[in-house]
Amino acid sequence: MQHWNQDLLMKHILDAVANGRLFEIGNACKDEALLILAQRLGCNPKVMQGRDLVTEIELREREFNTGIGLGVAVPHLRASCEDGPVYCVLGWSAQGIDYGALDGVPVHLIAMYYIPDAQKNAYLKEIAALIKVFMQDGVACRLAKILDLETMRSFLGELGGASTDRS
Repeated sequence: MQHWNQDLLMKHILDAVANGRLFEIGNACKDEALLILAQRLGCNPKVMQGRDLVTEIELREREFNTGIGLGVAVPHLRASCEDGPVYCVLGWSAQGIDYGALDGVPVHLIAMYYIPDAQKNAYLKEIAALIKVFMQDGVACRLAKILDLETMRSFLGELGGASTDRS
């Protein structure tokens, strides 16, 4: 397995796992999953309050489906502020969600991001690295076979932890 630099790979995903922001979304449909995660995203006081996060996420999703393939989706919301940290919440579904992903594969992992303008390059690098990891032989298949939330936590930790071996 090729390894990636952890500074680029999954930094915000690993932070979400470590801080209890990985949620089981069961057999929710795409709209329900987006609602659940947008509500969780809105629980962070650093996320601009007073915004209808659900509507903004849904509008962005209609413009461009964020199901990137390989069982992963990365919906995101641009912050109205220039600076601040990227914030991520995760949804996991053992059954997979019909998300309309580019490859037609059900989505098992949704990483929803809140991105201040100053951090858009960090977000794009993380997503590019995430795609490269999931393109490795067997990674997407392993994701699709995960049956419980604790195994999902371990799986993400393994992918992120392996990235510290070499860049």
